[in-house]
Amino acid sequence: MDKYEYRTELKGIFGKSGIEWLKSLSVSPIDRIILKTILASIESIDNQIEIVSKEIARYTWQDSQDVKTLLSITGIDIISVMLISTEIVDIKRFSTHGNLLVMQDYLHQSESRLEK
Repeated sequence: MDKYEYRTELKGIFGKSGIEWLKSLSVSPIDRIILKTILASIESIDNQIEIVSKEIARYTWQDSQDVKTLLSITGIDIISVMLISTEIVDIKRFSTHGNLLVMQDYLHQSESRLEK
């Protein structure tokens, strides 16, 4: 939008308010097509994220006791619980907290190797 010297105070230009602002701009016909295409892509990605998030949340909440246990750990929020739940699948397969920590160390080491 630099071409048109449009400025906004909005912090999230691709949030609901920002998208409405972008749609309201007066631009050339070709730029309107480009803008519509970009906004349609963003909307599609947002829809996909919503679908995946709902499925992960549904899966995560299947065993609410595991969720409660994980949430009781300092520094763990619901996003972390969702991530942990999808990684370990069934917390009951770890007979002790130590076994779970060994799994965490293994995953961290695997991740480090992939980054190299």
